[in-house]
Amino acid sequence: YGQPISNDDETLVEFIGFDQRKDTDRGTFHFTNLKLGAFDIVHVYFEFSKIASGTRLSTRRSSGHYDIVITSNKLGPLQQEIGYDLPNHLEESDGELFHDFELKLLALEEDVVFNISLNLLHGSHLKNLHYFNETVRMNIMRPNRADWGRPKTFLAILNRELLSGKGFELPYNMPPGLADTPGDPSMVVDMANEKDIAEDRTIASNQMPGGTFWNVMQVETVALPWLPFFSSCDYFDSHIVIWDLLENPDKPAEAGTCKIPNKEDVKPVPPLFIDLSTLEVTMEANSDECSLTIPCRYEDPMVNHLNTPWMSIDEETKLYYLTRDPRSFEDFARGADLFDSLVGTDNLVGVTFVSGEREGAYPRSVSLSIAYKQEGTEYKKIVEAGMEVNDFDDDFRRLDYNLTIEYKPMVWSELMNAFQLPLSVYCVLFALIGALAVVVTWLSWLVMRIGVKRVQSPRFQLAECFEFMLLWPIQGVCIASLLVVVLSIIIKVTFTDFADPFQGIGCSWPQAVGTSGAAEEMDTETCKQARMGESFLLAGLMMLWSGSKLMVPKLRDVEVKFLVQRKTDDLQQEGIPIPASRSKMSKITSLPVKWKRFHLLWCSILLVLALMVMMEFSYSDFFGTYTVNFIVGFTFMMMAAEAVFARAVRETLLLIPLLAACEVVLFIATMGADNFQDFAESFFVELLLKIADRLVFGSVFQWIDYYAAATVEWLSELT
Repeated sequence: YGQPISNDDETLVEFIGFDQRKDTDRGTFHFTNLKLGAFDIVHVYFEFSKIASGTRLSTRRSSGHYDIVITSNKLGPLQQEIGYDLPNHLEESDGELFHDFELKLLALEEDVVFNISLNLLHGSHLKNLHYFNETVRMNIMRPNRADWGRPKTFLAILNRELLSGKGFELPYNMPPGLADTPGDPSMVVDMANEKDIAEDRTIASNQMPGGTFWNVMQVETVALPWLPFFSSCDYFDSHIVIWDLLENPDKPAEAGTCKIPNKEDVKPVPPLFIDLSTLEVTMEANSDECSLTIPCRYEDPMVNHLNTPWMSIDEETKLYYLTRDPRSFEDFARGADLFDSLVGTDNLVGVTFVSGEREGAYPRSVSLSIAYKQEGTEYKKIVEAGMEVNDFDDDFRRLDYNLTIEYKPMVWSELMNAFQLPLSVYCVLFALIGALAVVVTWLSWLVMRIGVKRVQSPRFQLAECFEFMLLWPIQGVCIASLLVVVLSIIIKVTFTDFADPFQGIGCSWPQAVGTSGAAEEMDTETCKQARMGESFLLAGLMMLWSGSKLMVPKLRDVEVKFLVQRKTDDLQQEGIPIPASRSKMSKITSLPVKWKRFHLLWCSILLVLALMVMMEFSYSDFFGTYTVNFIVGFTFMMMAAEAVFARAVRETLLLIPLLAACEVVLFIATMGADNFQDFAESFFVELLLKIADRLVFGSVFQWIDYYAAATVEWLSELT
């Protein structure tokens, strides 16, 4: 950034202007053509403090003496004469531009060859044209810091589900040509570094409503190279271009400060916070950061709005996305074809919208924070982003608010929390957490051994504990997992295009029978996923049945002999029917086994349904916010569930698999923590509760159970 762009033509223009030696006989005076790449920005500086005070720009409000025409090869023949729309700030002025000002042109397509013309409207002012000589200069800039040396930029992604699905309105700085937004899709023109930008109060009535737009366009996403919703701000006008905001240090001093170090001075955070080349502890990156406060104005309808405008949202939600990685123009041009498939993946970072305590309807303070990871010296990756609104009032006549933008690299602890460090670092951290858990468990055992008065305490049998608690479970899990993996591979292979025997048969009933029906044709991929899901469901039921046969085997000979020798009355009291013939006595011995197996299956299915809901809930944002609270609640709930299942199955051997399933799901639920710190806290809270459960709570629950049963028995005797 800040260097001339290498090209055939001179691309960092110090001066272009009216040439009185060549153009005195024409009313239209063309400046030099320049070629722009996609995402290039041209800063056009007009030094109009030099022109004669009587010559005015022609605007919507004032019939002046000349037009500024910005045109390019992307415009049609009729548009060539008119050019691109000038910023609303100029069109709403009185045309008396006797001061210096700046325009900013953003190319939204490749190979935009543009020029700027002065179109004289009144011949009587021909004598004043020489004042326009040497009044225009330009700088062309291109993004190159997000992915060093490459013209890539982060993009904002509007999503149908986030906006229309919740009744939120579109932003009023949509791309030209979309939602009836005026302008040409090849370029946008804004005021730059100008204060008191005039807002456009007509755009809200002219733009297509959000619900209509999404229904007409039939897309799920819209990509923007600028920040949405902030449509009228000082210094940026209608489009706060993301790469310009983050890479261009040329901001007025009153707007704030930006630190943009040279490439050789950029230093990322080492994975283990120690720079091995210098052995220095480095917890913070030396990279780009900005803190800006920008006065802005609402262009949204303040009252009587059809959909909820962004500043009136009173819930915590995701408002839009930012791309995690910088994107090229080729990605931007693909639009919904690319970004629809990225929704719900880690490639998009949700911008969380939070509303402070509302004391009115209209916020006057809006903050946007963007935290990124500096990878090496050449690459940036956005990790977190959020918006917050505060300082409310009810004055709908006021349109102003202050936008504060914070953009900074994450420190080591923040990267650790956000799971942005290499896998090897987390292996070390998890090993340390495991070692600490062992120490805590050993100390708990030591306290109980010292505190409990016994004549002879049992010795600590490390080898036996290792074999019983780790070696045998590893063997069992590996053997069981092998069968599950083989079955999953069979199902996946079966539904590939070359092996799927049902790919020609539709999923809906009219398709399957070959009749015309009201049901819409189901997407082939959706149909395949539905059938694959049913296969996994049936496979799970088969595994449950096989597991029940292994855990409830046939009766031993001594047990068969015991049942056969029982009297008829004893068998009938247990609900076992007596066959008429002695040759069918096997029913006496098989029926209790079937009952036991089906009882285990019934308990397992009930438990699986509850655990499935719990696991799904653990992926919600609400669970992520209050992870520790839910882990504590689930742990106590599991203690109660253990007592319930102990009464239900009445056998420890059958109880253990059910409890193991609960423990596994509870541990997986800790993965729903929003960051590493919450995960570690959840793990240790769960560990301490388990230790307390085994050493303290178990006795407490037994005491409660004993006296509750005794109380019930005493009350029954009284009645």
